Amino acid sequence: VATQDIPANMTVIRVPRKMLLVGDDVVDSNYKKAIENKKRYSDVLLAVRILEERAKGNTSEWFPYLSELPTYQEYTTFHPMAASQSEIARFQALPTVQRVRAKKEEIKRVFHFLGVDKKWEWEAFWYAYITYISRAYGITIKAHDGTEMWMAAIGPFADLANTISPQSTINSKWQYSQTLQEFQVITTEAVAAGHELYESYQISSIKDNSFLAYMFGFTLANNRKQVQQLGSTACRKMLHPRQEEATSKISQLLYSLAVEHCVATGEVLEADTDSSTSIKSKTGTANG
Repeated sequence: VATQDIPANMTVIRVPRKMLLVGDDVVDSNYKKAIENKKRYSDVLLAVRILEERAKGNTSEWFPYLSELPTYQEYTTFHPMAASQSEIARFQALPTVQRVRAKKEEIKRVFHFLGVDKKWEWEAFWYAYITYISRAYGITIKAHDGTEMWMAAIGPFADLANTISPQSTINSKWQYSQTLQEFQVITTEAVAAGHELYESYQISSIKDNSFLAYMFGFTLANNRKQVQQLGSTACRKMLHPRQEEATSKISQLLYSLAVEHCVATGEVLEADTDSSTSIKSKTGTANG
């Protein structure tokens, strides 16, 4: 939230290259296969960077930032990638859940193939991977070997900004300056004191709520991109019992997605259509 009036076109956050968390900075020879294909495995390498810095505790330069991020236990309360087996089973027809299952299977294979399992436990790595997927930006940087390439990167504290819908209400943009070698957040319009700075999470593509839930663990109440409608049989399994019996936040999130996916089937009860989804930040807390 702005503590004073901010004019348009002002750079409000700068994160120098040396303070970005990027997989290109992994040099441990244990990850030779990944390093030799760093563009392909930038996601895995970034998760490894997160693990490396977490392991340093308060001696890490990134400790103040990392200590602000959700714990794995907190992810289990709102992010589908940390959903329980029972939640996965109940909502298995949802595209969100299918993406989660496919990604987890893929990354577990890569985890063993690249030898990451020789140094880290799967549970710790998966926690780091959820951190990557819910917080990273895609930027083009100059790698240590001198080549320019797209890589996943985390800009500490820049990634704490919320989003909002519709897109016309977004009041900032982000970019990576090759000239200054820094990640930047710039206002696109004046932001009055007391108002929030919002980022777009839709830069690479316009995402429906099923994809936003998969990546970030939230949905947008006014998302203009409609989700795929599912069949009556799948909807009946997901929508009964009712929402009030979905006790965890993940269950409530997945239930609200099921309602959205099932509007056309006639399985959605009137009470369910009144329940609105909420805009959430990358920390998993409501915008308020």
